[in-house]
Amino acid sequence: SNFLVIQVAGPRTAESLRTVLEDQVRPRLLAVSGISGAEIFGGGEREIRVDLDPEAVERGDVSIARVGRALDRAGQRTSAGSVVRPPHRVPVVVERPTVTALELGRAIVGGSALAPLRLESVAAVRDTWARPVRLSRLDGRPAVQMVLEREPGTNLIRVAKRAREALAQLKTVLPADLRLRIVWDESESIRRELNALGRRSALSVLAIFLVMVIAERRLRAPVVVLAS
Repeated sequence: SNFLVIQVAGPRTAESLRTVLEDQVRPRLLAVSGISGAEIFGGGEREIRVDLDPEAVERGDVSIARVGRALDRAGQRTSAGSVVRPPHRVPVVVERPTVTALELGRAIVGGSALAPLRLESVAAVRDTWARPVRLSRLDGRPAVQMVLEREPGTNLIRVAKRAREALAQLKTVLPADLRLRIVWDESESIRRELNALGRRSALSVLAIFLVMVIAERRLRAPVVVLAS
């Protein structure tokens, strides 16, 4: 379940801020024991836009299915689980090299062995950014948020403490123009409830002690009962 929301802001584009979270912040936090996921909101994700020439498709020079298979083979990142080394959990990721629009344009999508048809011949291939689905700003500047998820059965307060320690370390290595802060921490409300419960318990014990002192008209017996 979600337990912590962090935000990074600074004099950069939302896409640049998202890249910082993806490349520097998320890998460090996913290595923290008890954190199972980290989802980023804000800023567009990098994407390669491919616009096929409709005339080439109509002529039969290229098929949409073959282009789709070429895109599926492009660079991508896949999760392969994690290795647990208490108190840390190291995520294992299988990553193919990031493909560029130029490299993808050279993919063969038709033709023959002697005259291969490359994607760039029948499509416009552009490296761009996807339209963001959520916008966030801090002091008038772009901001991007990350939501952390906790593994079931773990101690919320301990996991949040470890996450805060990791964030404190990250602040020392991130660029100075970036502002990294916690905007919501579920453990804070739990901690407040525990503190309030402790205060109520102390007041209840004190009240019982005073009632016993008044009833017994002496101090020794209530002290013995309280000490036991």
